[in-house]
Amino acid sequence: MSSSGSCHYYGDDEVFVVQYTNVPRLGSGGPYTFQVWLSPQGGITYIYETMQGTRLNEATIGIENAAGTVGLQVAYNENYVHDNLGIAFLPGWVMCSSMGGTVEPGSMDLLEVGFFADHLPKGTWKATIEITSNDPANPKVDVDTFMFVRSRINPTIRSASADPWAGSAPLEAHFTVDAYDQDGTIVDTIWAVSYTHLTLPTNYSV
Repeated sequence: MSSSGSCHYYGDDEVFVVQYTNVPRLGSGGPYTFQVWLSPQGGITYIYETMQGTRLNEATIGIENAAGTVGLQVAYNENYVHDNLGIAFLPGWVMCSSMGGTVEPGSMDLLEVGFFADHLPKGTWKATIEITSNDPANPKVDVDTFMFVRSRINPTIRSASADPWAGSAPLEAHFTVDAYDQDGTIVDTIWAVSYTHLTLPTNYSV
């Protein structure tokens, strides 16, 4: 690692993140600040925050296996990457019971399609199933599908604090919570405050 850049990481049960901050490119170019997110469900996300320099038109982006024999290419040596760009790689969420076969004239075949949402964030996911055959009238048939995913994972509270954490009434306290939502953005917060073994005078305010 060059002395002009830094690398940090964070991990818990839901995500592992590696961040490169202000790292230069080998030879020339940069500096770059970007992150790689890895999820237990197999998702891989690249988040490019700031991409500077004059060599952004040489971007090659993708993933491949350890042997380098199987890969998925997003861009190759081209002007693709830019500030605030996110690229997500997700395992397949639509599976068909058969990828090919033969149907006798006048008969039919049944294909089962499964949808898997365990690794997907909430939202509407669309896919097209393409069926090709030697039918002269309909050589290709497209079947549009969609799946709506709802969040069922509760947000995780990483830390909570109060300032001040104790005092005499009347007391004004400010609460701070660091929360992480794997499915998206937390849209609402509800505070529940309870008092234990606390005796207050007849006229009081909190």
